[in-house]
Amino acid sequence: RRARGPGALLGTLNEELVRLDQPERFVCLLCARVDVREARVVFANAGITPPLVCRRGGAVEPIEGGGVLLGVRSGERYPDQAVDLGAGDIVVVHTDGLTEATNRSGEEYGARRLAHVMRGGRGLSPRALGVAVLRDLAAFQDGNPRTDDLTIVVLRRTA
Repeated sequence: RRARGPGALLGTLNEELVRLDQPERFVCLLCARVDVREARVVFANAGITPPLVCRRGGAVEPIEGGGVLLGVRSGERYPDQAVDLGAGDIVVVHTDGLTEATNRSGEEYGARRLAHVMRGGRGLSPRALGVAVLRDLAAFQDGNPRTDDLTIVVLRRTA
């Protein structure tokens, strides 16, 4: 099982969940393998908001693609997507609880605002960038209560 990629792992997990025959109890999940020596991250996505990569020069690109939620139907495929990282590149994996969070006017935080914070935090440590994103979100929401779960993971290639 160690040699299997993230997509194969999600496919196996999907089949196990489908066997439980509870389609109303689905799971969204992103599985990643980080290869430090090759400076590569391989993703497989089952219904999570696409992660964003911020390149050293400031370009931000989503890692599109993936499959449906786990446990919904048998035979689903979850393609592996490899992303090579250069020195200083940042990856932010997050749930929709971040980008779909709203302010008092009903406006969503959105991927564009997240990308702006990522560009501005390119020199920060992953932890500091995560904190910067959460602070920006709190300022954006201005006391509007969060209604969804929120997960954020920040990776940065340092060399």
